[in-house]
Amino acid sequence: MLAAAGLALVAAELAVRAVSPQAVGRAPAMYAADSVLIHRLQPMFQGPLRSGEYATSVTINDRGFRGGPWRLDMSRRVLVLGDSFTFGYGVEESEAYPAVLERLSAHEGCPTAVYNAGVPGYGTLQERGIAPGLLAMVRPQIVVLGFTVGSDLSDNLEQGVRPEAGYEVRDGFLVQKGTPGGTSLPLKAWMQERSHLYVLLQRARIRLAMRGARGVRSTRPCEHFLAVAPCGDMAVAWDLTATALRDIGDLCHDSGAQLIVLLIPHPVQVDSALWRSELAAFEDPQALGRFVVQERIMALCDELGVSCMDPLPAFRGRASTLFFRLDRHLTADGHAVLANTFFPSILTLLRASPHESVDTAGLSDANCMQ
Repeated sequence: MLAAAGLALVAAELAVRAVSPQAVGRAPAMYAADSVLIHRLQPMFQGPLRSGEYATSVTINDRGFRGGPWRLDMSRRVLVLGDSFTFGYGVEESEAYPAVLERLSAHEGCPTAVYNAGVPGYGTLQERGIAPGLLAMVRPQIVVLGFTVGSDLSDNLEQGVRPEAGYEVRDGFLVQKGTPGGTSLPLKAWMQERSHLYVLLQRARIRLAMRGARGVRSTRPCEHFLAVAPCGDMAVAWDLTATALRDIGDLCHDSGAQLIVLLIPHPVQVDSALWRSELAAFEDPQALGRFVVQERIMALCDELGVSCMDPLPAFRGRASTLFFRLDRHLTADGHAVLANTFFPSILTLLRASPHESVDTAGLSDANCMQ
């Protein structure tokens, strides 16, 4: 009897892996609660980040951001704000696009310190919250604001007016509010990291519990992040986003920094099959626009007089290599494409921007002004 049950579980595990593989793994306990920002990264944290698609290491420096100590004596400085895509969730710190930008700058004879201030789970409102302190400390010539299509709008809504639907910190982990409490028992932790069947059942249990607590989320196309005519919560999210972008633009202007809004595409915008699947969920496919987020943000950038970079053309048709299949964060190749696409614009600004005459550890920047 026990043998039959064991064989059935093994068969179920193999079936889930083949038909509906899950993002197994365990997030690192690298978060601390914050009364204003909801959460922040725990300074000096070190630990692994694993899933069925990747295994990376995470180091948080003394300032509470990913990577080693920040060097503040470089002549040219670029500050990068963003969420988990900027942080580099799923890739090593050296593979995240801020680190790639730093290497590209050095290769061009324009040594630049690029500070990765990406925090998983942040939206534009939280990035606005940390911007004043970082601008005063780093004094960058350029600020890159990574805007992630698909998550920043919902994150801004949760931070601004729907905190009950957002995140909270539990024992160092970032979890969605209303999620049933878990356990750190060794066996269950082991299952979470390795069993696709276990993760599938846990996700189903959580969805049922949260549905009972909050009710079913609206499926109206006008509340989709790609809505042509946003309504309800999505309209509110757009208002909050526009205000936050204006504020960040003003902060950068007042500090003498040039702001660049970098639009990080969503897989459904990159892959036609995913886009068709997204449309199939709604009766009126004309209610969604595949590129409306980019169009709106770029129009807002024009209004604010700030630069806006859209690398989507370089991503089209390459979702399978530039995004993790399950996790949907950028792969190392995705970060490389992102950085290489907009680096020429960064280099032009670096060459045109005034910079302080400070020590650069013997690195020549004679080519930077060419």
